[in-house]
Amino acid sequence: GLLKAAQSTEYEVHFAKRAIASAPVGNDTSSLWSDVIHGSIELGLWDDAYAGLMAAPYDRLRRDYARQLVHRMCEEQAIEKLVRFSFGGLVEDVVESLAFKARNADPRVRPSYSRILYAWYMARSDYRSGRSQDCNASDGLLTPPTAAKVMYQRSRKLTTLAAAEPDQYFPLSEANLESLLVCMNALALVDAKNPFIVVQYTPGLGRVPLTKNIPEDRLGGARRDSEC
Repeated sequence: GLLKAAQSTEYEVHFAKRAIASAPVGNDTSSLWSDVIHGSIELGLWDDAYAGLMAAPYDRLRRDYARQLVHRMCEEQAIEKLVRFSFGGLVEDVVESLAFKARNADPRVRPSYSRILYAWYMARSDYRSGRSQDCNASDGLLTPPTAAKVMYQRSRKLTTLAAAEPDQYFPLSEANLESLLVCMNALALVDAKNPFIVVQYTPGLGRVPLTKNIPEDRLGGARRDSEC
């Protein structure tokens, strides 16, 4: 059963590695690299999968398997190891993949991609700077979702769910409060001139605009947006 399947995958990975090592220069070894990376992911050998991912000379293959590795590690709760991997030139693919899941997944289910993305940014001391290039206008965030923004985004989703499911109001509100506290904790770590999140206000039925201009001296040289 499962043991035999695992042994078969181990052999496949082993022989694929040997075939790569002995392949003549210039030969197409993409299928062998695929066997190594995919097999290592299936076996839960995260370090081996990551090493194969970074060593493979095929960009498209590396990008595809980067997403697979990230999602599998999230599903298996290997978050601490995941955030320690640097991913080199694949960082944008990793962040985009996590951010997509954080935007679209139910914030109540596991794995919690919002928390995972938050851990990713915190491990890189990226609290609100927006150094990452992942940004989606539909989120209402005018700058990329770094640590504080990820948790603010989670809070907004929980607010929407609480309004749609009155019977779940209290547990959802408790989770919402926790998200806002974590968001504020991240903002407490940034420069005192920039302890805010810039968002886009979208008028809607029953919504009262609370927009106020952020004083120029609080922007630290950044662009002049509005805070809602």
